[in-house]
Amino acid sequence: MNDNNQKLITLITDDIILPDGQINYNRINLISGAIALPIVRSLCETDTKDMEMVQKIHDTFSGLFYSGQYQELYDSIDELYGSMGLQMTLAAISKNHEALAYFVKSFLLDYEDIMEDYRIEKSVN
Repeated sequence: MNDNNQKLITLITDDIILPDGQINYNRINLISGAIALPIVRSLCETDTKDMEMVQKIHDTFSGLFYSGQYQELYDSIDELYGSMGLQMTLAAISKNHEALAYFVKSFLLDYEDIMEDYRIEKSVN
């Protein structure tokens, strides 16, 4: 089996690429939310509760996204997630450019939504 076939099988197995070759956007969206929540929660619930730091990380991530550095953004997310003792195990996403681009876009949107929830909660308390 050649390398491309193995990559396709891995993507299908992970339910990221459907058997007909279509990207499973719903699955990727669910995955991005599941990864964004513990990251933002961890950043927002530190002792300092420094929303400025959370915003700086977001800005860095956004800069990578808008400059088309999707793999670098994915790697940064993976490193941050790993620093929390968690493992993404989503290497299959990074093997498909369209899936990767959709994942990092979804992650940023989820990050923004969760960050905004924390801002609102902080302003109420």
